[in-house]
Amino acid sequence: MTATRATTSTTPSSTAERADEGGDPPCWDGLVADHRDADAAGCPADGCAAPASPAAAAGTVANSEVTDELPDLDTPTRVHDLVIAFYREIVFDPVLAPVFEDAEVDWSLHIPHLIDYWCKILLGATTGYTGNTTRSHRALHQVVPIDATHCERWFTLWVTSIDTRWAGPTADHAKRHAEAIMAGLAKHVFDVPWPTAAG
Repeated sequence: MTATRATTSTTPSSTAERADEGGDPPCWDGLVADHRDADAAGCPADGCAAPASPAAAAGTVANSEVTDELPDLDTPTRVHDLVIAFYREIVFDPVLAPVFEDAEVDWSLHIPHLIDYWCKILLGATTGYTGNTTRSHRALHQVVPIDATHCERWFTLWVTSIDTRWAGPTADHAKRHAEAIMAGLAKHVFDVPWPTAAG
């Protein structure tokens, strides 16, 4: 299964320069204002720690009927569940599991770190996340050479993990952001063509 990608993308030259220097572009760090639209989604001031309404909390519509629609990825709990589900797929994946095994990833550190990252990106939450995506993936690439197959598989698993349980503006943002990250890493760190013609 091939994931659908957004068709429009712009990369300012300063982003490329920053990535080449080993720093992350502002959009990867959630520093671009339009990446923090939690208020527009009706989230409370505490960063979507709770649903926006009692009906949303109960999973019902205003007339108390249960809805079959998938919820948006708009709370820290849902972001947590996404990251756990995604990495559960990775540890059993024949393409990506060997990468993480060879890199000797400490899951007890990696998972909470990425939950904090995605809460920051998707919810604008102040999580205490500190990290450098470019630097950490450059170090990974030195241990385990990453190719376009790895990039495509990572992105496909990410999109599938989202689409099976969530839908909405924040879920869509999670997919677009992941696509932007992977495109930048493929070009500036892994030096591979991505997306591939088959992707």
